Amino acid sequence: MDSTLKAIFIFLLFSQYMKRELVRTIRRFNIQIYQITKTHKVLLESLNTAKKLKRDVTAIHNGVTSSEKKKKINLYITQNPKEKRDTNQTSIPQIKFYRFF
Repeated sequence: MDSTLKAIFIFLLFSQYMKRELVRTIRRFNIQIYQITKTHKVLLESLNTAKKLKRDVTAIHNGVTSSEKKKKINLYITQNPKEKRDTNQTSIPQIKFYRFF
């Protein structure tokens, strides 16, 4: 009887130890998962900001709509025919189209 009580007591101590270790492991994983989701959220926000900036920059340089872009290109072509182009002229505004990212 005495040895069975010792065995039960050792088993209970071991199970308490395993329970504590399991709780610690779960907490570590929860902290790591929280850090990963926090980093993922920050990355998503920066990606969305970059996409928004790309759209804004593209809209500023290329015109807000495609029809406005076509008007600017047509205006540039009519103001600067190939025969009249002079590299030293600064009075005619040059419309440059940039591509970002």
